[in-house]
Parts: sequence; C-alpha cells; structure tokens
Amino acid sequence: TVVKGRAEGVTLENGDSLSAGIVVSSADPRSTFTDLVDPGTLPSLFIQHVRNIKFRGSAARVHLALDTAPSFTALEGVDSSAGHIQIAPSMNYIQRAYDPIKYREMPERPYIDLSIPSLQDPSLAPEGKHTLSATVQYVPYDIDGGWEGDNRSRLLETVLETLSEYAPDLRSSIVDSVVLTPTDLENRYCLPEGCLHHGDMTLDQLVFMRPIPGYARYATPIEGFYLCGAGSHPGGCLTGLPGSNSARQILSGRP
Repeated sequence: TVVKGRAEGVTLENGDSLSAGIVVSSADPRSTFTDLVDPGTLPSLFIQHVRNIKFRGSAARVHLALDTAPSFTALEGVDSSAGHIQIAPSMNYIQRAYDPIKYREMPERPYIDLSIPSLQDPSLAPEGKHTLSATVQYVPYDIDGGWEGDNRSRLLETVLETLSEYAPDLRSSIVDSVVLTPTDLENRYCLPEGCLHHGDMTLDQLVFMRPIPGYARYATPIEGFYLCGAGSHPGGCLTGLPGSNSARQILSGRP
C-alpha cells in the first residue's frame, strides 16, 4: 500500500491490509514493481530500467525417488556420497552443454549439480529409501516446441542417460520422478523465466548495476520500501547476503 509516495503496509490477496512503517520485498524486482506495486506510482525511467532487466533462465530441476542410494563409479570405495556432486568433467564439456541454449535446444549431455539429501537427513524418505535432487543446465526457457509436448520427457531421459554414465545402477532403483522445467519454476515459484537468481548474473547487472543503476542500496523510489532478494546485490540464489545487507541499510536509517 503506497500513500503519497510512502509505503504504509501490505494488502493481501484476500483484501486484508497489514500496516507497517517499513515494507521489504524479497520477490524479484520486475514482479515487485510491475505486479506488487502499481507501476503508475513510480518514475517512468525507473520502470523502464526494471522492465529491461534480463532474466533468461537456463536451469531445470529433476527429483528422483529411489529404492537405494546410487553407486557412483568415481566414488568406488568411498563410504558416502552425501556431499555435493557435479557432472562437469571438463571445460569443453560445459561449453558443449551451453552451446545448444543459443538455439533454443536441449543439450545432449547437460551440466548437472546434484545431491542425495536423504543421506544427510533420513527423514526425507522412507527407511532404506532415498531422494536425489538435481539442477540441470543449460536448459532454455523458450525451448523450440515449448514445454507442453515431448520436451519434458526428453529432458528426464537426457538427465537419466547422463547420470547412468556415472552411476550405472541408477535406473533400476527409480521409484518415481518429478521434472520442473524453467516454465514450472516460473509458474510455481514466481521465478521470472525460470531464473534462479532473480536476474542474470552478468557484468551489466552486478554490483552498482543491480538491480538497476542508481538503486543498488536496497532503497526504492517509494519511501519506506526496500528490496532484499536475490535480484539485489550481491545476487545469487539463497545466500542470505542481500537480506543481511538490506537489514543493515534499513537499520542505519540512510536512504
């Protein structure tokens, strides 16, 4: 709720209003200033910059329910694979994984970050069973043919083929799977274009340029209204750093 250029609270979807002297948004800047706030109350140049923020999401998520924990050949003889695992054997591999996104295509062998959360927290799966969660890159948001047809099943098959090269017993232990495409990430978790960082982490959108020029210190044109999400400095996913910096700025009393 903005009154005479100052934030005075939040109006919920059901119409209820909550009053507050300071309002902080961890949503991405575009959603914050074009959906949650009436853009007509903001300077036109500010809104133009916000609408020019590049997102270009390039990641998908695949979750697997497993009968047994997979055995990775590279970890043979190691007691646990409870740590973070990357499928990125070389720089050339990563380059080849990235190239197809320029043509709105899916990589044949994607770059995969994965973990087996149930090895650290057994409560995440039934006794003796396991879960595997993978971030898959580089997967185009606007893939040729869209995500409503065969591309979803193609993505899962590509991930399984890739992982099976490193964990040959994986397929035989799969109980169920969930695929979250970039459009799923956008629709379910309000990540514009499926961008996990609330805006590309590129040189033109970092440090004093994040989220837009002139507004890198978390304050906004609306008095008492601040940003604290990954779309503000220093960006990233869930680091907590933008929130910590924003809180420090708010408590300092400086604009």
